[in-house]
Amino acid sequence: MEYQGWTNYETWLIANWLQNDEGLYNAIKDAIDENEDDESFSLGALIRDYVEEITTDDNPLKSDIISGFLSSVDYDEIAESFKEDLK
Repeated sequence: MEYQGWTNYETWLIANWLQNDEGLYNAIKDAIDENEDDESFSLGALIRDYVEEITTDDNPLKSDIISGFLSSVDYDEIAESFKEDLK
């Protein structure tokens, strides 16, 4: 079900969280800049890896995540949003 113009609530929440964390935002921006000519590079996969790495039990976002939450996130949609914002 669409939420705030995103595929679903889960995608909106993760995108909002990433776009409002300066360190993560800059890391994603740098990854885009460093790999812009690499056709095999998947920004969506990189973002998924970042999110999975930082959503540990000691992270405040973890309390918002229910079973299967991250599997509902459209990481490619978030990647496209970052690419559009950084043009």
